[in-house]
Order: sequence, then structure tokens, then C-alpha cells
Amino acid sequence: MSQLLSRSSGSIIHGRWLCKSFAARYATASAVTIRNEKSKTSSHLKAKLEYFENTGQIMKLTPIQQRNKLNKKFEKTKFDISKNSYSPQKALLTLKSKFDDGILQKSNGDPIILDKLTINDLKITSPVSKDIFHSIVNAKKLNKDRLNTKLLTFLLGTTTEQLKDSHVVTKDTIKFLERDEDHLRAQQLCKLAGDKGRVGMNAIIQWLLEKGDHAKAFKVYNDRKKWNIQPNNYTHIILFNGLAKSTEWGKMPKSTIETCIKQFETIRANNKSIKDSEKEGKVICSVEHFNSCLSVLMKNFDSEQETAWDFFNSVVDPDQFDKLPRIQPDSQTYTIFINGLKKYHTHQAELILKDRNLSSKERTLKLLSNQRRMITKAEQVFQHALKKATPEKPPTKAEADADPNLLADYKKKLRVKLVDIDHALATSFLSCYINNFSGTSTSHRLGSHYKFVEQGLTYLAAWCPEIDSMFHFINKSKKSKSSIFEPNDILKRSTDLRIHTALESPEMHNFNESINPNTLELNDDKSKLNPTVIFPPPSHTKNKNRAILTPKEKRLVDFSRPRFVDIYTTSNDSKGVSNKKITQEKRKGVNKFLLQLALDGLIALGNEKAFILGVWYIITKWGGVYASRTDIINTIQETGIAKGVLNENYMVEPHQTDRNEGKEVKSENMDKKSFTDIPRAERFDITPPHDSDILDVMLIENFIYKIHENIHSKNGSQLILEILRVLVNKETNLSSSLQPRLKTFHSIFSVLMKELHDFNDYNYDKGVKSNRSRNVKDNTPKKSIDDNQLHYFLRNLNDFMNCLLVYDANTFKGTKKVVLPNYHIESYNRIIERVYDTTWLIPHDNKAVVCQLHKSILKSGILFYRPQDLIDPREKLQFSKPILKSMQHVYDYLKSTQNLSKNDTKLMLNLRGIFQIDSKTPEALEKFNAHARNVYKFIDASQSLQPLYSI
Repeated sequence: MSQLLSRSSGSIIHGRWLCKSFAARYATASAVTIRNEKSKTSSHLKAKLEYFENTGQIMKLTPIQQRNKLNKKFEKTKFDISKNSYSPQKALLTLKSKFDDGILQKSNGDPIILDKLTINDLKITSPVSKDIFHSIVNAKKLNKDRLNTKLLTFLLGTTTEQLKDSHVVTKDTIKFLERDEDHLRAQQLCKLAGDKGRVGMNAIIQWLLEKGDHAKAFKVYNDRKKWNIQPNNYTHIILFNGLAKSTEWGKMPKSTIETCIKQFETIRANNKSIKDSEKEGKVICSVEHFNSCLSVLMKNFDSEQETAWDFFNSVVDPDQFDKLPRIQPDSQTYTIFINGLKKYHTHQAELILKDRNLSSKERTLKLLSNQRRMITKAEQVFQHALKKATPEKPPTKAEADADPNLLADYKKKLRVKLVDIDHALATSFLSCYINNFSGTSTSHRLGSHYKFVEQGLTYLAAWCPEIDSMFHFINKSKKSKSSIFEPNDILKRSTDLRIHTALESPEMHNFNESINPNTLELNDDKSKLNPTVIFPPPSHTKNKNRAILTPKEKRLVDFSRPRFVDIYTTSNDSKGVSNKKITQEKRKGVNKFLLQLALDGLIALGNEKAFILGVWYIITKWGGVYASRTDIINTIQETGIAKGVLNENYMVEPHQTDRNEGKEVKSENMDKKSFTDIPRAERFDITPPHDSDILDVMLIENFIYKIHENIHSKNGSQLILEILRVLVNKETNLSSSLQPRLKTFHSIFSVLMKELHDFNDYNYDKGVKSNRSRNVKDNTPKKSIDDNQLHYFLRNLNDFMNCLLVYDANTFKGTKKVVLPNYHIESYNRIIERVYDTTWLIPHDNKAVVCQLHKSILKSGILFYRPQDLIDPREKLQFSKPILKSMQHVYDYLKSTQNLSKNDTKLMLNLRGIFQIDSKTPEALEKFNAHARNVYKFIDASQSLQPLYSI
């Protein structure tokens, strides 16, 4: 009857409407019968007989009898509840009679005046109600008086019936935690509920651990034993996981891990017979308990995580299987272990890098030793996982015919659950080889030594055919026969020299030569890295004997294969019938984390071309984007990546219409043969669809970050804009599901701003060195940019603003008042102001070059400009006001120049039209927009990209 009760201040709801609804359910007799029942002279027997004559069915109770029965039952329930709970008036009187003024206090220490209390103050949503409850509980602790259960129940807004429903108790517990930011009322509610508060107590423990309050979490865990609220199968998992997540790596106290081990051993010892444990309602020790406890132990770095190693070995030790229940580790077990090892050695690398007492040579060797130990330990754990993932070899048909017992013995071994080598385990293992924290290389990010990176990429190629195909595509672009796994010459020489110098130093004799990665023998044999094995037939196979004796060999590591638990294990009901749905659906063979590792490896080897090709392979393979990979390879073979990898046919410009002539404005590249000559349907057929599980916008942003950080040839922004260009263009982004987001554009604005800073720093360093060599006084401006750099930068800025226009038009389809939102205009204005605030290093102060640069600035922002007189302050819209400087400069230059071209003449006239607009006329804004579009159209902003020096 808990559904019949209201939670508002513990009051009892009236049930008349409910009785009417029940009575209506049984009012199926004819209208004559109902009228007879309403008559005082009619009997229930007569009504039943008449109903039988009309319908041929026997009526056990008439509607009136049914209504009376429900009313009696409801009245009895109301009476039972009223005995165990207070009405609001009764609760208020009880408070005033049992407590004096001053005993109950508010949270700030002020006394609660009982005479001024109202019924509304006792509602659970009232802050006063919370203070009253806390004061009553505290008074009980001081006076050791017994609490008034009825009063507590009322103040908690519940009833004795609701306390019997574990779902209601859990829901109310969570509400108390969210509302109070304190666990006292939630805990008292679970205490009153007793065994029905088990899940609620779990929620309290989890909430306290998320807050980082371990002491209170353990206190609640211990208190529940005193209150006879037994833990369930999830209690210890929540406790262990909460401790692990709320503690920093390396700061897990020894006392905490000892407590966790003790609790785990207690659970496991009580499970000598799992069937008996299920019958007795005990906690069943599972691999989830083992994993969560292991995650706690891995966060203690004492003695190189010795406790975690001992714990792992003691649980998986076969000698213990006869004494305690067997726990089979799963892929998550090994993932937790390897991630813990990686965190420990990352911490060690940080300490080595920060230690100023170490010489550079000693630091180099310590870092090498640290990563070598990490890889050795990770390989040890991973080999254990491979052993558990490898199935037993079945007997051959000849062996089975000779000895039938071999087949029976093999079937018994099929019950052992095999470990799945999944994406997470592979990623955690390979990141020990390919990372940016080891400090054993001389690469930009001080990551792993190139030998370790080579081994990691070799593993990836052996395990993942999709990544292997990407590597084959990249190899097509190489004119030489060298492998893409080989580092570039500069990186290899500098790394080898660094290590050789350190090892040859006399004071470094304590270090063994074995830590030198060059002594590592690269294992590139795919048959050893990923051998083929025979997996047992799935559980749903009908003729298992034939399947066993005519086996098929499969790769041991196959990320696309269905999980072992999905196809090899069954769960039977009480009648022995399998109730588990068997699935043979293949999984994704690759994910974004493995792709990131592959690209990180190429960058770590200094193979910038290979990295860019890998990015484009991923975008065109899983992004639903059309771009000719053949053209990309040809471009890289001819010019490298200095001028980008896409030809000008992929440029995008906002399509505009000349209102005067009614003709569409054509792009500069429309006359050239373009990829759009291929019919869209044909492009759609040859372009794989977008797979959001493999490639999403966050991975695109990761590409942008890596290009910006690692491509050093000053053309990082152009390579980034090429990616944005194909995403916003409907002719290339055929799936249209992979779209940039606000953060994507913000990141590119940041790249452009950072590029201006890089130009400034490069020119400043160059000027200082030049003046020093000529022995002249240094007057180099701290912020400067030359004409080549400005041409390059402004061309990319124009390209980016065009992409923004196209994206905005495709997304909002002209439904907005402005061309671009305020946050984009603000970012654009900051960039233009930075350009103006920089000294322009123009040879011989060439006015024509200066005007051309101002034209480029004007083209990038004229569509976002509006004169001050035409801006309505009520709209709170941003415009590109800084470009007024370039507008004035271009107009003044053109006005004073003879023999202007046709386009320059029209440009000058339209600029004059903008300056001379009468803002008071009704058509002023429309005239301005027409002039702005013409200015954009008549500016010839084509720039010749000249080679730039590398920073």
C-alpha cells in the first residue's frame, strides 16, 4: 500500500478517489442491474442473477460490494499507519512538549524558537526542518535518550510502509544527499529502513568517497554492521573503486590498502562454496571485487608497488585454487595492472627530470633505466594475459580416434573462461612503448626512444589490420625503400649521440649497457607477435565433435572478434534452458585510441609527412569525407608538405549573388578542372560512410593540436585549415555527420594567434643575432612581421574566415541577423588588432605591397563590418570595427593612384559609397550590405606563397 501514501510531511492521503476508480473497474453490469443495486429494495443476489442472465458470466462481487471491501481495506491501512506516524499537528505539539527553547539550534548556532514554528517549517524541504533533525540527533548523543521513531519518520517525510520499499528508500536517500550536502538524514533514513536500506547505504558510501571523505565512508561502512544492514555484492566494489578514484596516484596510505586486503580476504574466505553463499545471502567474491581492490593497491608506490604484485600473485596462484574459490582475471584486471605500472614509472620520470642534483648524463641513463623497467614489467603482465587468452590445443582426428578420452578431457577444459585482448588492454600496454613522458628521446615532446616506438608500431601493425593498411598507404608515398618505422636522420643521430656520450662517461660505470635501447632486438615477426591458434567451438554449436576435429586457425589478437563471454559462455535457467542471447556480431577492429597511438608513434619518429598522410587516411576512411588520396600522395611526392597537401580545387568560398546582374559570383578556381567534375553520386559510392565510433570531432581537434605542436615548417596553420576546409564543404563532407564545433573554431583561432607570436619571436631572434654579428646597437622591435609572413598569414586567415562563413550558412541557413556570432567576431578582432600592433618589415617601404596587405585584411573582415551609425546598441552585436584602418588605407591609396584596373576602380567606388552612406535614410543598411559584398568581390587577394624559413 506504499503507493497509496503521500510523502508530504508524513500525512495520510484520502482514498475516496482511489475507491471510486476501483469500483468503476467492476461496473460492467447492465444499466438495469446498476439501477436495481442503487435501489434500497434490491438485493445483491438479485443483481448477480440479472447479470448472469444478461452476460452468461458469474459475478463474485457486485460493484457496491467491491467498493465496500476496498473502503474497509483502505480504512484499516489508514488506521495502521496512523498508529505508527504523526500528523503535522501532532508532530508540532510533540516537538513543543519534549524540547525547551534553546535546546534545538540552527546551523549557525542561533536557537530555534519553538513557539514560532509552523507546520511549513517541518516540511523536509525546509532548512529549519533539517536543523531540527540535526539538533534532535545531537541531543540524543549527549543525553543518550532513545529517539522518538514516529517523530523522526515524520521529519524524514516518510512512513512505515514506505520504509518497507527498498526502491523508495534508495530514491529518498539520494535526494537527501543532493539537497542537504550532508549524509545525516540520508543515513538515519536507511537505519530506520533496516535491511531495505542496503542500496541506500551503498549510495551514502559512494557519495562520501566522491567527496574524498574516507574516514566517514569507513565509519558508515562499520555502522551498518551495528544496525544489521548487511552489505550486498556491490558494497565492496563501490568502496574499493571509490577509494581508488578519490586518491591521487602514489598517495594511497598503507593502512588503507591493508584494510582493503583484509576485507577482500574475508569475503573470499566466506565463499568456499559459492552455491552455499548464494543460499545464505552472502556476498559472492567475484573478479569485479578483485579488480576494484587491485585498483586501490596500485595507487600505493611503496617498494615499486610490491603489495599489488604480491596481491595479484596470491589470487591467481593455482596452488590456492583448492583452498579458496577460483578467481579468473579478465582483460580489465591486466589493464588496471599495466596502467598502474605506467603511472608509477611516469611519476619516477617526473622526479628524475626535476632533480637538479643530477648531471645531464646521469639523468639520461636514469630515464632509460626507468622506461626499460616499465616495459619489462608490462611485458611480464601482458604475457600472462596472452597465456590466459590462448586456448588449449584440441586433439587431432587421428588422436581422438585412437584415444576417445582425449576428446572428453578437451571438452572439460572448454569451461575455462579465456581472457579477451581488447582495445583498452592493448592501448595501455602499447603506451608503455609510445608516450610523451619517458624522456628517453630528443624529440619535441621528450617521449620514448625511437627503438621503443618502432616496437610499439610493429605490435600495432600485427594486431590491427586497419592500422596496417594505413601504414601500407603511407609507404606508397615514400620514394625510398626505407620503412616508415625508421626515425628521421636528425632525430636518430641526436638521440644516439646523447646516449652514447652518457654511457661512455667514466663516472657512469654503474649503469649496465643493457639499458641501451639499441641493444633491443626488434621483433617484427607477425607470426610471433600475433600467432594463429584454434579456438573452441561456441557454446551454441550443435555438432561440437565435428567442430573440434575440423578446426580453423584464427589470430590470437583480433579486436573485431566477438568477446569470449558473448559466444562461449551460457547462463541456464532453473529448467536448464539457456537464457543468454548468443551474438556473433563483429566489433570494431580499431578505435580512436589505437589510431592516436599510431600517429603519436609517427610523430615521435620525426616522420611529419607520414603523420599528415595518416591523418588524411583516417579522415577519408572513417570520416565520410571525399578527398583523392592519390592526389595527396602525388602532392607530397612533388612538394612535400611545405605548401599543403590539397590543391586549390578544394578551396571554399562563400557563394554570393550579384543582385544587380543576377549572376552568381564564381570562385577564382572555377575554370580549373575540379573534383566536382566527378558526379556526386559517384563520389558518394566510393567514399566510406562516417563511423562516429572511430572518428569524431574530438579526434579532429586532437589532430589540430598535434599538427600545431609538432609541424615545425611554419605551415601548420595551412595543414590545419585544409582539414577544416573539407569538413565545411558539402561537396567533400558527403556524410555531413562529422562537423566542427565551437571548440574546434576556438582552437584554430588560437593557432593563428600563436602563429603571430611565433613570427614575432623568430624575427626578434634573427634581428638580435644579425645586429650582434655586425656589432651594431640592437634596435630590433619585439613584435615584428615581414611581408612574406604577412602574405602567408593573411591568406590563411582569409581561408579560415571563408570556412566560417560556409559553415555558418550551412548550419543556420540564413536564419540569423548577423553573419557570424559575437564570439567569432571578438576572436577575429583580437587577431587583427595584434596584426596592427606589430611592426611591418616591408622592403623599401613599398606602398603597393602595403596596400595589397591591407586589401587582404579588408577581404577577411568586410562582411563582418558595419558603420557605427548603423549599429543598433539594443541588439548587442559585435562587428569587425578594427578593419576601418585598412578600409581607409586602401581607399586613400587607390584615390591617389593613376591608371587603376577595372576591379580597383570598382573597389574604390564602393569604399567611397560606404564612407558616404546617409545613415538616416531607410535603405541605408541595405545599401551598405550591397557595397560590402562588392568590396569583397572586387578585392584581388590571391597571394603567391613564398618559401619561409623554419623556426
